[in-house]
Amino acid sequence: MDDYQQLFINWMKTEQVGCAFARNFAKRGDIAGLQGVTVLGNNLGEREIMPLNVLLAAACAKSEGVYIIFPEINSPDEVIRLIQGLCGTRVWECVDLTAQIRPPNDALVLGLRWHLPDGKHMNYVLGFANLPDMPRTRRAPNTTLVLRTGPPGRAPSVAFAHNINPKKDERASEKRPVPVHLADMPDLMSSEEAVATLWRQTMRLKRTQLDGDAMIEAARAKVTFCLPGFAREALADLIVA
Repeated sequence: MDDYQQLFINWMKTEQVGCAFARNFAKRGDIAGLQGVTVLGNNLGEREIMPLNVLLAAACAKSEGVYIIFPEINSPDEVIRLIQGLCGTRVWECVDLTAQIRPPNDALVLGLRWHLPDGKHMNYVLGFANLPDMPRTRRAPNTTLVLRTGPPGRAPSVAFAHNINPKKDERASEKRPVPVHLADMPDLMSSEEAVATLWRQTMRLKRTQLDGDAMIEAARAKVTFCLPGFAREALADLIVA
Protein backbone atom coordinates (compact mmCIF):
# COMPACT_ATOMS: atom_id res chain seq x y z
CA MET A 1 0.00 0.00 0.00
CA ASP A 2 1.52 3.33 -1.04
CA ASP A 3 1.07 6.69 0.69
CA TYR A 4 -1.87 7.73 -1.54
CA GLN A 5 -3.72 4.51 -0.79
CA GLN A 6 -3.02 4.75 2.93
CA LEU A 7 -4.33 8.32 2.95
CA PHE A 8 -7.58 7.20 1.30
CA ILE A 9 -8.04 4.23 3.65
CA ASN A 10 -7.43 6.47 6.66
CA TRP A 11 -10.04 8.91 5.34
CA MET A 12 -12.49 6.03 4.77
CA LYS A 13 -12.23 5.16 8.45
CA THR A 14 -13.60 8.57 9.46
CA GLU A 15 -17.23 9.61 9.78
CA GLN A 16 -16.82 12.04 6.89
CA VAL A 17 -17.31 9.20 4.42
CA GLY A 18 -20.93 8.82 5.57
CA CYS A 19 -21.08 5.04 5.14
CA ALA A 20 -20.68 2.58 8.00
CA PHE A 21 -20.06 -0.28 5.54
CA ALA A 22 -17.19 1.61 3.87
CA ARG A 23 -15.68 2.39 7.26
CA ASN A 24 -15.95 -1.28 8.19
CA PHE A 25 -14.20 -2.35 4.99
CA ALA A 26 -11.40 0.15 5.56
CA LYS A 27 -10.86 -0.95 9.15
CA ARG A 28 -10.79 -4.63 8.17
CA GLY A 29 -8.87 -4.36 4.93
CA ASP A 30 -6.92 -7.53 5.69
CA ILE A 31 -9.98 -9.67 5.07
CA ALA A 32 -12.28 -7.29 3.20
CA GLY A 33 -10.73 -8.10 -0.17
CA LEU A 34 -10.11 -4.49 -1.21
CA GLN A 35 -7.30 -3.96 -3.72
CA GLY A 36 -5.72 -0.54 -4.12
CA VAL A 37 -4.35 0.89 -7.37
CA THR A 38 -2.64 4.24 -7.90
CA VAL A 39 -2.59 5.75 -11.40
CA LEU A 40 -0.36 8.75 -12.00
CA GLY A 41 -0.92 11.39 -14.68
CA ASN A 42 -3.64 13.95 -15.35
CA ASN A 43 -4.26 13.37 -19.04
CA LEU A 44 -5.04 9.68 -19.40
CA GLY A 45 -6.00 8.43 -22.83
CA GLU A 46 -6.91 5.00 -24.17
CA ARG A 47 -3.26 3.89 -24.15
CA GLU A 48 -3.04 4.53 -20.40
CA ILE A 49 -6.51 3.18 -19.61
CA MET A 50 -6.16 -0.19 -21.36
CA PRO A 51 -3.63 -1.58 -18.81
CA LEU A 52 -5.99 -0.46 -16.04
CA ASN A 53 -8.83 -2.37 -17.69
CA VAL A 54 -6.65 -5.49 -17.81
CA LEU A 55 -5.84 -5.09 -14.11
CA LEU A 56 -9.52 -4.68 -13.21
CA ALA A 57 -10.49 -7.78 -15.16
CA ALA A 58 -7.82 -9.79 -13.34
CA ALA A 59 -8.96 -8.40 -9.98
CA CYS A 60 -12.35 -10.06 -10.40
CA ALA A 61 -10.72 -13.43 -9.72
CA LYS A 62 -8.91 -12.43 -6.52
CA SER A 63 -10.53 -9.33 -4.99
CA GLU A 64 -13.98 -8.27 -3.82
CA GLY A 65 -13.45 -4.64 -4.76
CA VAL A 66 -10.88 -2.21 -6.15
CA TYR A 67 -10.21 1.43 -5.35
CA ILE A 68 -8.31 3.40 -7.99
CA ILE A 69 -6.62 6.61 -6.89
CA PHE A 70 -5.74 9.36 -9.36
CA PRO A 71 -3.65 11.74 -7.21
CA GLU A 72 -2.77 14.08 -10.08
CA ILE A 73 -6.39 14.59 -11.20
CA ASN A 74 -7.67 17.43 -9.06
CA SER A 75 -9.83 19.76 -11.19
CA PRO A 76 -13.11 19.44 -13.10
CA ASP A 77 -11.25 19.65 -16.42
CA GLU A 78 -8.97 16.80 -15.38
CA VAL A 79 -11.93 14.68 -14.25
CA ILE A 80 -13.56 15.34 -17.63
CA ARG A 81 -10.44 14.08 -19.40
CA LEU A 82 -10.43 11.01 -17.13
CA ILE A 83 -14.02 10.22 -18.08
CA GLN A 84 -13.17 10.67 -21.75
CA GLY A 85 -10.25 8.28 -21.41
CA LEU A 86 -12.26 5.63 -19.57
CA CYS A 87 -15.30 5.81 -21.82
CA GLY A 88 -13.10 5.67 -24.90
CA THR A 89 -12.77 1.97 -24.10
CA ARG A 90 -15.59 -0.53 -24.50
CA VAL A 91 -15.99 -1.61 -20.85
CA TRP A 92 -16.88 1.86 -19.56
CA GLU A 93 -19.88 4.10 -20.14
CA CYS A 94 -21.22 7.35 -18.72
CA VAL A 95 -24.86 8.00 -17.78
CA ASP A 96 -26.44 11.42 -17.20
CA LEU A 97 -28.37 11.32 -13.90
CA THR A 98 -29.05 15.04 -13.63
CA ALA A 99 -32.79 14.71 -14.31
CA GLN A 100 -33.13 12.08 -11.55
CA ILE A 101 -31.07 13.94 -8.94
CA ARG A 102 -32.26 17.47 -9.78
CA PRO A 103 -29.35 19.44 -8.30
CA PRO A 104 -30.12 23.00 -7.16
CA ASN A 105 -27.50 24.44 -9.52
CA ASP A 106 -26.46 23.69 -13.09
CA ALA A 107 -24.22 20.79 -12.05
CA LEU A 108 -23.92 17.75 -14.31
CA VAL A 109 -24.55 14.57 -12.30
CA LEU A 110 -22.92 11.52 -13.86
CA GLY A 111 -22.78 7.81 -13.21
CA LEU A 112 -19.84 5.82 -14.55
CA ARG A 113 -20.58 2.19 -15.37
CA TRP A 114 -17.94 -0.52 -15.65
CA HIS A 115 -18.86 -3.82 -17.28
CA LEU A 116 -17.43 -6.85 -15.50
CA PRO A 117 -15.67 -9.44 -17.68
CA ASP A 118 -18.29 -12.10 -16.84
CA GLY A 119 -20.72 -10.33 -19.18
CA LYS A 120 -23.42 -10.62 -16.51
CA HIS A 121 -22.82 -7.64 -14.24
CA MET A 122 -22.32 -3.89 -14.53
CA ASN A 123 -20.78 -1.87 -11.72
CA TYR A 124 -22.20 1.41 -10.41
CA VAL A 125 -18.84 3.10 -9.85
CA LEU A 126 -18.56 5.08 -6.62
CA GLY A 127 -16.66 8.31 -7.18
CA PHE A 128 -14.79 10.64 -4.84
CA ALA A 129 -13.22 14.00 -5.65
CA ASN A 130 -12.39 17.11 -3.66
CA LEU A 131 -14.57 19.33 -5.85
CA PRO A 132 -17.18 21.90 -4.73
CA ASP A 133 -20.07 20.26 -6.64
CA MET A 134 -19.56 16.89 -4.94
CA PRO A 135 -21.58 15.92 -1.85
CA ARG A 136 -19.60 16.39 1.36
CA THR A 137 -19.34 12.64 1.93
CA ARG A 138 -17.58 12.21 -1.44
CA ARG A 139 -14.81 14.79 -0.96
CA ALA A 140 -11.88 12.46 -0.40
CA PRO A 141 -8.28 13.74 -0.33
CA ASN A 142 -7.74 12.54 -3.92
CA THR A 143 -9.93 11.65 -6.88
CA THR A 144 -10.81 7.98 -6.45
CA LEU A 145 -13.05 5.38 -8.09
CA VAL A 146 -14.30 2.38 -6.08
CA LEU A 147 -15.59 -0.68 -7.91
CA ARG A 148 -17.30 -3.91 -6.87
CA THR A 149 -15.65 -6.79 -8.75
CA GLY A 150 -18.18 -9.51 -7.96
CA PRO A 151 -21.90 -10.38 -7.95
CA PRO A 152 -24.67 -8.93 -5.76
CA GLY A 153 -24.32 -9.42 -2.01
CA ARG A 154 -26.83 -9.91 0.77
CA ALA A 155 -26.85 -6.48 2.46
CA PRO A 156 -29.57 -4.83 0.28
CA SER A 157 -31.90 -7.83 0.75
CA VAL A 158 -31.23 -7.90 4.49
CA ALA A 159 -32.06 -4.20 4.75
CA PHE A 160 -35.39 -4.79 3.00
CA ALA A 161 -36.21 -7.82 5.16
CA HIS A 162 -35.60 -5.75 8.31
CA ASN A 163 -37.81 -2.89 7.05
CA ILE A 164 -34.88 -0.49 6.69
CA ASN A 165 -34.68 -0.21 2.92
CA PRO A 166 -38.13 0.23 1.31
CA LYS A 167 -36.90 -1.10 -2.03
CA LYS A 168 -36.82 -4.86 -2.54
CA ASP A 169 -33.68 -6.19 -4.19
CA GLU A 170 -34.99 -7.74 -7.40
CA ARG A 171 -31.77 -7.69 -9.38
CA ALA A 172 -31.67 -11.48 -9.72
CA SER A 173 -34.63 -11.28 -12.10
CA GLU A 174 -33.41 -8.24 -14.04
CA LYS A 175 -32.16 -8.30 -17.59
CA ARG A 176 -28.40 -8.50 -17.90
CA PRO A 177 -26.14 -6.79 -17.15
CA VAL A 178 -27.24 -6.82 -13.51
CA PRO A 179 -26.03 -3.74 -11.58
CA VAL A 180 -23.70 -4.18 -8.60
CA HIS A 181 -22.20 -1.61 -6.24
CA LEU A 182 -20.17 -1.21 -3.07
CA ALA A 183 -23.03 -2.38 -0.81
CA ASP A 184 -22.62 -5.81 -2.44
CA MET A 185 -19.18 -6.31 -0.91
CA PRO A 186 -19.02 -9.15 1.65
CA ASP A 187 -20.30 -7.46 4.79
CA LEU A 188 -17.97 -9.31 7.22
CA MET A 189 -20.85 -9.54 9.69
CA SER A 190 -21.74 -12.62 11.73
CA SER A 191 -25.52 -12.32 11.34
CA GLU A 192 -28.28 -10.60 9.40
CA GLU A 193 -29.10 -8.52 12.48
CA ALA A 194 -25.53 -7.22 12.52
CA VAL A 195 -25.87 -6.26 8.85
CA ALA A 196 -29.15 -4.48 9.58
CA THR A 197 -27.53 -2.60 12.46
CA LEU A 198 -24.71 -1.42 10.20
CA TRP A 199 -27.25 -0.29 7.57
CA ARG A 200 -29.10 1.74 10.23
CA GLN A 201 -25.81 3.30 11.31
CA THR A 202 -25.14 4.27 7.71
CA MET A 203 -28.51 5.99 7.40
CA ARG A 204 -27.95 7.97 10.60
CA LEU A 205 -24.39 8.86 9.67
CA LYS A 206 -25.40 9.97 6.19
CA ARG A 207 -28.16 12.21 7.54
CA THR A 208 -25.73 13.82 9.97
CA GLN A 209 -22.91 14.36 7.50
CA LEU A 210 -25.16 15.67 4.72
CA ASP A 211 -27.38 17.91 6.84
CA GLY A 212 -27.72 21.19 4.96
CA ASP A 213 -25.73 19.96 1.95
CA ALA A 214 -27.34 21.20 -1.27
CA MET A 215 -26.03 18.11 -3.09
CA ILE A 216 -27.50 15.59 -0.64
CA GLU A 217 -29.54 13.84 -3.36
CA ALA A 218 -26.36 13.10 -5.29
CA ALA A 219 -24.91 11.00 -2.45
CA ARG A 220 -26.25 7.79 -3.96
CA ALA A 221 -24.55 4.60 -5.09
CA LYS A 222 -25.47 5.23 -8.71
CA VAL A 223 -23.70 8.63 -8.79
CA THR A 224 -19.98 8.90 -9.57
CA PHE A 225 -19.24 12.58 -10.18
CA CYS A 226 -20.97 15.95 -9.94
CA LEU A 227 -19.29 18.44 -12.27
CA PRO A 228 -19.84 22.08 -13.29
CA GLY A 229 -22.36 22.64 -16.06
CA PHE A 230 -19.70 23.31 -18.69
CA ALA A 231 -18.86 19.58 -18.62
CA ARG A 232 -22.04 18.83 -20.61
CA GLU A 233 -20.59 20.03 -23.88
CA ALA A 234 -17.25 18.32 -23.33
CA LEU A 235 -18.88 14.95 -22.58
CA ALA A 236 -21.93 15.18 -24.87
CA ASP A 237 -20.65 12.56 -27.31
CA LEU A 238 -19.97 10.03 -24.54
CA ILE A 239 -23.09 10.28 -22.38
CA VAL A 240 -25.68 7.54 -22.87
CA ALA A 241 -29.34 7.67 -21.88
